[in-house]
Amino acid sequence: FLFGTLGHENEDKVTRFLIKTFRPSDIFYDIGASYGFYTYLAAACITKGEIHAFEPLPDVFSFLQHNAHKNPRCLLNNCVLSDREGEVAFYKGYPSTVSSTMVQKVAHMNTWNEYKSIEVPSTTLDLYMKNHKSPTILKIDAEGAETLIIKGGREFFSQNSPTIIMEIWNGEKGKQFSLPAAQELFSLGYALYDILQDGTLKKKEQSRILSFVGDSFDNVVFRK
Repeated sequence: FLFGTLGHENEDKVTRFLIKTFRPSDIFYDIGASYGFYTYLAAACITKGEIHAFEPLPDVFSFLQHNAHKNPRCLLNNCVLSDREGEVAFYKGYPSTVSSTMVQKVAHMNTWNEYKSIEVPSTTLDLYMKNHKSPTILKIDAEGAETLIIKGGREFFSQNSPTIIMEIWNGEKGKQFSLPAAQELFSLGYALYDILQDGTLKKKEQSRILSFVGDSFDNVVFRK
């Protein structure tokens, strides 16, 4: 918040929602953890469960490690989640690393930022959960790669009902990237909810998926 990397209006709502929602035994997946704000928040609330954070940029990951303070409940992964395993191209943003993305087209559309392509390790949710506990709550902030992440965990999502907080864009970027991700979740039986300012939820019509407050994005919740 101090350095402006978190937007006050939408991130305030998510913070309040998570504080109301987290239970001591939850398993929280922070996908696109960046510097670890939500990982650290979860660690303060989840005292018996686990927090799994995913951040692919090595230099940002070092800050995530520092912020987690070697908390034994925090499992930190220097990789992306996607729809496949192996090495993938990742577009590191400068000066804004928080807009870094796995999707080349998103990097091209963000003309206000510069990007450098690097190779990072990738795995899928379904593969990761073969050796780790399954999430009860996920926050997905992957700058346009949300559909790939959901497809990589489709087996899990089809059989389980974790709460999902996901960043949604509006406008043309929303149509190209956010809408397909939301439609994947709708096909898996999820419903869409707005997060109100006090952290409570209000059910939203699927047909209004791209109608959000703000100029560029908001965070919403999907629940079965």
